[in-house]
Amino acid sequence: MTLGDEDILVLAASLPPALEALDVSKVYKNSSLAPVMAALPPTLKRLRYNSRAYHPDDDAVRALVCRMPAGLETLELSETASSSSSSHPDLMAALPASLRVLDLSMSSLEIIGAAYLGMHMPPALQSLALNRAEIADKALTVLAPRLPPTLTKLVLSHNPLGEAGLQALAARIPPALEELELYSFRTMEYGELVAPVREAVPLGLVIHLRARDLLSFQ
Repeated sequence: MTLGDEDILVLAASLPPALEALDVSKVYKNSSLAPVMAALPPTLKRLRYNSRAYHPDDDAVRALVCRMPAGLETLELSETASSSSSSHPDLMAALPASLRVLDLSMSSLEIIGAAYLGMHMPPALQSLALNRAEIADKALTVLAPRLPPTLTKLVLSHNPLGEAGLQALAARIPPALEELELYSFRTMEYGELVAPVREAVPLGLVIHLRARDLLSFQ
């Protein structure tokens, strides 16, 4: 579906007042979805907004920040904010405490975004996806101590991580963590680097290195 300016305004005006779930990840557009984000109802619990089909939409992120539903439980914003976006600090500060699932994959958080995420980490978060989010060693060192004890799934695939970052993570593995994804373009190198994580993992934690290389530590 391809939306123009008028279509986006119509969509924004037609959102049901008691809407609980909205998925605009497959909407191809010619302009910003900011009007839709600005019209989100307070009843919304699940929002999926994936802009992989077009350019990052910082205006939509800023509108979402101003209209963030207080009871939101799932937020997927893959590739929505650019690496130079000034919206990162405001977005992290607006994350509701009710959030259980957060996906910021392909959003180029880098160390600044990671720091703000750590400062405003939802306390009961269960799943955090940061696939291809430019999380390097320093960023993970800052973020790891802020991971909530409720976290059961952590996705860090395709990030420029090395020994320092993985050691920082190993020292702060959340006690409830059940699944850790570390798919990488450097899989063989990662196979050597995960040693400190393997030594620190809780019993039963599954570490994914690649589809055909699943390590389960029982």
